[in-house]
Amino acid sequence: MAAAAAAYLVVPAQANAATLTLEAVLIPHAYQQTDNRPCVIGEESCNYVTSTTGDEAVFPPNDADVDITSEPFLVSTIRALFEGTGNNFVVGFDVNQNKTPQTLEYFAMLVDGVVIDFFTADTLVPPTVGGGNGNGYADYLITGFTSLAGFNANSIVTFQAILSGLNDGREQFFLIESNPVPCTVNCEPVVTPEPGTLLMFGTGLALLAARLRRRKA
Repeated sequence: MAAAAAAYLVVPAQANAATLTLEAVLIPHAYQQTDNRPCVIGEESCNYVTSTTGDEAVFPPNDADVDITSEPFLVSTIRALFEGTGNNFVVGFDVNQNKTPQTLEYFAMLVDGVVIDFFTADTLVPPTVGGGNGNGYADYLITGFTSLAGFNANSIVTFQAILSGLNDGREQFFLIESNPVPCTVNCEPVVTPEPGTLLMFGTGLALLAARLRRRKA
């Protein structure tokens, strides 16, 4: 792992590279990995972002120390994931373990091979109430990613993760829309009514109120 750590320290980084923040998820099963929240690195059960190679970055089995890089994704592909907020996202981190807490040493987003954002702090990452050690639920959110708005649509995005002490199921890193709203039951997506739907609903309430007034009269 010392060699791996040295390797990422010499990766060229932009002067404006941002330091990412790791936030524990405390709401039970708040953020689930789904078709609309696809993996960039994970296991076979993940729904993945479509990479330029058509391949998926899967954690190797029974490996306690891992330095893994995602497959490459087009900026345009990531933008298309979340309508209206595709340039901005956070990463859900699902921890799977049943022994000593493992360590997240490094996580980064690279664009065209250049480190744009990174997290570099040896941090114990035990399962949280929010993930509950359940498969596909985020225990942590990685936040602070630079918006993709300023990048060319054909630029290549990759993600790199270095972890040690892995001791159970394979971890998952998956994209979530920016400023995600926690789900309540089974992490079903929150649907915001369209303006036309709201207008129809308001009109219906008005007609119902008028009918009730006529009955009382």
